[in-house]
Amino acid sequence: NAVAQRKRTVNNKGLGNRLFGNVFAEVDLFRDFTVRTSFGGESYSFAGHWFNYPTYENAENGNSNSYSENGGGGFSWTWTNTITYHHAFGDHDVKVVAGTEASSNKGNYFEGNTKDYFSFDPNYTNLGTGASDPTHTSSRYADALTSLLARVDYSFKGKYLLSGTVRRDGSSKFINNTYGVFPAVSAGWRVSDENFMKGVSWITDLKIRGSWGIMGNQFNVSSDNSFTTFDSDKSSSFYDINGTSNSIVQGFRQARIGNPDAKWESDINANVGFDATFFNGKLDIGFDYYRKDIKD
Repeated sequence: NAVAQRKRTVNNKGLGNRLFGNVFAEVDLFRDFTVRTSFGGESYSFAGHWFNYPTYENAENGNSNSYSENGGGGFSWTWTNTITYHHAFGDHDVKVVAGTEASSNKGNYFEGNTKDYFSFDPNYTNLGTGASDPTHTSSRYADALTSLLARVDYSFKGKYLLSGTVRRDGSSKFINNTYGVFPAVSAGWRVSDENFMKGVSWITDLKIRGSWGIMGNQFNVSSDNSFTTFDSDKSSSFYDINGTSNSIVQGFRQARIGNPDAKWESDINANVGFDATFFNGKLDIGFDYYRKDIKD
């Protein structure tokens, strides 16, 4: 019943705030060198609440009610420093970039729930007015990344293009395999600048290109993946050890088996394609064949 669903969720509210931005400074040194530093980040927070009503219109109705609240927040930042060398001599053009990058990400989340309300008035319902004891959960996370990077771009007569990149990334999510090295290479040939294409007036620009590289991925594991953790839960680790039947003693259980040997996922990416412009820019065509394989 769409009308009933709309009516029951009209007072469910949520609010999120996000502030982000970045600053940079750049200095030209000597003739061919440029030094650049940039710092960016964001801070965010959110909160929400919702009420689950009993249902009456279904073949199998739910007769319970419950109320929930959640919230959280966090911040992250990235600091990048690079030095660039760019020089053209004759038919050759060379650009070399080297740098470092560091980032950090921290945040928290919490949620509380309770049920059995005798009034569904939104001005009455909160975590302290339900007949049942509230249940709650919370979590925190923190991770960091540090990287070294280098890139070389070479062009000959603007027709033959070659580029190579390598990154060495280290993540706090991995203990015994903290660092991974990820190279990439690409090449291009601007066919339209060759002498044998000068008589083909309807082709304005034609470039054939290809690339191959390994991209590292750390987002498939959590910040605490490498660590064995313990927690407490009333339904799993609390026990009436005194046999009174009216009180329980807090206990602990193993919540996660840590994997200190986890490592970076390496995705192999390969691409072949072309870009073409015909009839003085009146028609543009591009084609790409892309393949991705997970190395480990």
